[in-house]
Parts: sequence; C-alpha cells; structure tokens
Amino acid sequence: MEDLYAVDHIYRNGYGEVQMKGIGVFTGRQKADAALAGIKDMPGFRDHASGFIVEKIVIDTVFWEAGFDPRDADARLLPHHDKP
Repeated sequence: MEDLYAVDHIYRNGYGEVQMKGIGVFTGRQKADAALAGIKDMPGFRDHASGFIVEKIVIDTVFWEAGFDPRDADARLLPHHDKP
C-alpha cells in the first residue's frame, strides 16, 4: 500500500485567529509536493509561505489518547502522527 500524505496550510489572520485550509490528501510524497508547488505562489498562500505542512498520514490509529491542556497556547494544531 502506498503512503498517504496530507497537505494543509495554517496561518494567523490579521485578527490573530488561526486559519487552516486542507489542501488535499495524496498517494505519495511526490504528488503532495507537486500539489504544494502548484499553489504556493497563488494569492494568499504566497503571503504565508511558511504555513504549509506536508505530513504522512497514519491510519487506524487514535491520536490525542492522553487528551490535551486547553491552556497551552503553543500546542500544535494537528496531532503528531508518529507514536512513541
């Protein structure tokens, strides 16, 4: 089975609110990178170029098993997919 990769874009707008856009899920890292290359210079995305995340998807796994601390303003927006 080929690995799946999610491409997302996350940034803070002018009001400090976190904005996330799911770009897509792709079969293989090369396809994910190609998708990113195709949109990175588009309006909005080019203004927040550091907001792209390409992450390998792990299926049949529960994330955030231990919960989270809602007071942690620095917590990642997306769960880390590599379990210890």
